[in-house]
Order: sequence, then C-alpha cells, then structure tokens
Amino acid sequence: MPIIAMLIAVIVWGGSFIATKAAVADVPPIAFAVLRFAVAVVGLGVVHFLTRTPIRVERDLWRPVIVAALTGVTLTYVLENIALKFTTAGNSALFIAASPLVTMACAVMFLKERLTWRMGVGSFFAFASMVALVGASFGETGVGDVLMALNTLVGAVYAMASKKLADRMSPLSALTVTFAIGMLALLPCAGVEALVTRAPWHMTPTVVGALLFLGLGSSCLAYWLWMYALGRMSAATAGLYMYLMPVVTLLLSAHFLGEALTPLKLVEAGVILAGVYLAVSKPPVQPQPRTVPEAAGA
Repeated sequence: MPIIAMLIAVIVWGGSFIATKAAVADVPPIAFAVLRFAVAVVGLGVVHFLTRTPIRVERDLWRPVIVAALTGVTLTYVLENIALKFTTAGNSALFIAASPLVTMACAVMFLKERLTWRMGVGSFFAFASMVALVGASFGETGVGDVLMALNTLVGAVYAMASKKLADRMSPLSALTVTFAIGMLALLPCAGVEALVTRAPWHMTPTVVGALLFLGLGSSCLAYWLWMYALGRMSAATAGLYMYLMPVVTLLLSAHFLGEALTPLKLVEAGVILAGVYLAVSKPPVQPQPRTVPEAAGA
C-alpha cells in the first residue's frame, strides 16, 4: 500500500508542472502560489471539520514544522513558479528528481539510514540520464534551470524535516500546519512581486482549473499520500520514487504543451526507470541449502 500511495503521488506531481506552467502565463508566479495553498488549506480544513480531527503539534515538533513550511512551501514554490517562466515543464521535473540524491546523502549522514549498493548504482544511472536530458537545452533555459537546481537543495531539507513529522504526526495535521505557515510566509513575497513586476492578472478558466488541480489534487491528495508512504518507508527509498516524476512530466508536457519529446529523451527516460527499479527493488532471496543431519555418534 505505501508503494501504491507513493506512485499515485508522483503521477499527480508529474502533472503539476504542466498546470503551473500554463497558469503562470496569466497570473504572477508567487501570487499564484499563494492562491494554490489557500485552496489547499481550505480543502484540508474541510477534511478536518468533516472528520472531526483536531490539529495537534507537540512542542518539540514546532521546529521541524516551521522548517518544513518554509522549505517545502515558501522557498520551493517561489523558486519553482518563477523558474517555470524561463524553463520547460520537463526540465523542471528533472531537477526536482535530482533532489533524492541529496536526500539520500542526508538520510545516510543524519538519519543513519543504510545505503545499499543497489540504491547507489540505481541512483547513479538515474541521475546520469537526468543530466543528459537537461544538458541538451540548458543554453536556452539557463535562468530557470539554475533556479530549479537551487530548489533541489531546498527539497532535500524539506524531506528531512518531513520525515520527522511523518514519523510522529498524522499526515493530515502535518500538512495543514505546514501549508498554513508556508502560505503566510508567501504573502510578503507576493507583495514584493506585485510592487516590482506589476504583472497583469487574467483569471482564465485554465488558471481556475489549475488552482483546483494543484490546490486539492497536488497539494492535498498527493502530499497526504506521500506523507502516508514516508511514514512507512525510509526517506532514502521514498526519495527514489521522485525519479519517476520527469518521465510522467515529459510525456504530459509533450501532449499538452507541445514540448519536444525526441527518441533520445525516451531512451534516457527509460534508463531513469531502470535505475529506479534497481534502486527500490529487493534482491531475490537465495534458497538456503538443505543440510543433512549427521548420524548419531558420527
């Protein structure tokens, strides 16, 4: 069940880049992030009300809650939404998929998780293919790609903080608190954006649809599934599933946004899938040789 939850979350997140790329063409990127998480907080609040689930945060968890809010919401979506003005949806997903390598290193160093050779080799092939995919268009999308590269570091910090919350809080409470704090921290950023850019607003049906999909689907459902799965597997293993996101996004961006999908990209995406499979799969159990008991007195 945790594996299914993680796969659904990754597929939904793969589509989130398409929705965001389309929406930020008509609404300023940081303002759109505020609207997205406002929808998410309202949606989570309704779930709390209907299920009569109280929000509980133990005193010693407030620090990781704030870290998760500022990294997983505020910094992540300031960097990501601005980056999508300058780079492709496919490249953005590829950079997000790089964060598991940093997450894995942090998990080994700080959470004392064990790194197997299968995880290391699989991650190497997945990361190498990802770099090759991005390299072909870096000259045209450099500004956005640099912002997304910074976002991978932020994502690793968020994963570490989220692991602590997933182990000790319900996913619903953890998401509600982190989203609310992160959204409040986005407000001054949106204010600065409005003063500096004075970008026009066009609340088109595409923007409204993107808000509903991102606020309720990507932010509420997918994050809940991810937190659920994260509480039942290691942070390093959970991070490896993120390598599947660029494959989903590449296919969807080619269909909906007309972004180039060459045979070489398909081959490299296939290598990413193979690397993920190697990293997350368990080695076959070798049958134990049967031993013949020695005869008595031998």
